[in-house]
Amino acid sequence: MTLTEQITELKQRVAAGGNKTALASEYKISQQTLYSYLKGSANLNNV
Repeated sequence: MTLTEQITELKQRVAAGGNKTALASEYKISQQTLYSYLKGSANLNNV
């Protein structure tokens, strides 16, 4: 799964009521990274 696909899936799961802390843990990312993805402010060029 690409990073873009993961971000899309995360956004869908949060919109469906998913717990952000649990999702960050499941995807092995920090909560700060998750919030960056949700805001769309993640710089994907450096990944």
